[in-house]
Amino acid sequence: MDEITRELQGEARKLLTIDQLRKGAFPQLPLKVTQIDVQTMWALTIFGGLLILGLFTRLSALGAAGLITMFYLAMPPWPGVPEPPGPEHSFIVNKNLIEVLALLAIASLPTGRWLGLDSWIHRFILRSKTD
Repeated sequence: MDEITRELQGEARKLLTIDQLRKGAFPQLPLKVTQIDVQTMWALTIFGGLLILGLFTRLSALGAAGLITMFYLAMPPWPGVPEPPGPEHSFIVNKNLIEVLALLAIASLPTGRWLGLDSWIHRFILRSKTD
């Protein structure tokens, strides 16, 4: 796709006049796909960081499960659907579905009360307000 774009840009430059070429390159607007890529990377980083720290454990596990479910549904390993690129070969259950199930297990168990910053918040801040 990038090769086709470069070829199209080269052909378009041949149509420009000298005055137009002197003005320089046309500023490129950020593509919507690039914005979505950056947002996805930030979402994964934030959810992962919150899970590592043990802060807002249930909420971050549910958010990450929702995001990874969208990854699963974008390229599902179902019969009749083209296989995604890469070495993974699976039938209905792939690594994304297993991650979603693990995140839902984390969200349903009181893991935040055992370890992490949620346990500190629960022990020291919320207990002192209720006592």
